[in-house]
Amino acid sequence: MIRRLPLIATLSTYILIFLGVLVVGFDAGLACSDWPLCNGRIVPPMEGIILVEFTHRTFSSLTGLLIVWNAVVLWRNNPSDRLVRILAVTSVVLLILVAVMGGVNVLNKLPSGLTAIDMALAVLLLAVLVVLTVRVGRNAGSDTVETTYESVDKLNRMKGMYKPALLTAGAVYLETLVGGFLKHSSAAHTYVHPEAPLAKELVTTYNVAEIVMYVHMLTAFLVVLALFLLLVYARKQKVFFKQSMSILLLLGLQIFLGFFSLVTKLELLTTTAHMAVASAMVWISVHIAASAKFSETKLIAASPSEDQFPFNRTVVTNG
Repeated sequence: MIRRLPLIATLSTYILIFLGVLVVGFDAGLACSDWPLCNGRIVPPMEGIILVEFTHRTFSSLTGLLIVWNAVVLWRNNPSDRLVRILAVTSVVLLILVAVMGGVNVLNKLPSGLTAIDMALAVLLLAVLVVLTVRVGRNAGSDTVETTYESVDKLNRMKGMYKPALLTAGAVYLETLVGGFLKHSSAAHTYVHPEAPLAKELVTTYNVAEIVMYVHMLTAFLVVLALFLLLVYARKQKVFFKQSMSILLLLGLQIFLGFFSLVTKLELLTTTAHMAVASAMVWISVHIAASAKFSETKLIAASPSEDQFPFNRTVVTNG
């Protein structure tokens, strides 16, 4: 159960990000005019965009409790693993920041572009929980490490994937941040509908919206370059190739959804799916990076001693 708990918290956070995108898509962020209550009530009338916002808030509360519970359980059950404890505390800190930022957005009616900060923190929280899940899984399997030359060789190859995976994760996160700002600031709306900009939004001129759009395309190009490097390493090292290919497929789907959003004038379904795919890419790339990084500690445990393998593996040929 302890091993599954961080995974459940990660999945719940992913769903929460998806619901947050729906709130932005339906323009329901201010459907509840106060916080933590909704229009002065604990349970408001379930109708229209109020239902969308209240569902998001309710699921946020449940996810928050789950993350706190996860942190407490991992803190108590990992007294010797300092990193698990640091990650557990970090997840709670990020959770608090997400909640406070959400409340500040509602109470102070901040410009829409600044609400992207809330999304950026939520995606960062997702990444921390992914790392925590990998670490706890690694600890759970530490008692069954194989000390064969094959297992050590595989761990060595996994170790070599850390830097390209970390680069890919960073590029995907950057692209997600810019994409979130593009949506939250209404730059995407202004770019698609230059004749009818939203007066009260952060980006209301086509020139600025065009710059933001080009920056988003540039970050997408950086993801392509980083992912190409990751695939080269994965093929060379013969590890994480399927996971790397899944990121490539998701990237192709994301690009398709991005252009389809422009063609359909930002249809809610495509823009929501676009963000869901981006978050999935963050999840997988961070998982690869964390797995590669933690293979170093497994490598130390799995390295065969001279007593186990007293003879070098040499090939003798006649002549």
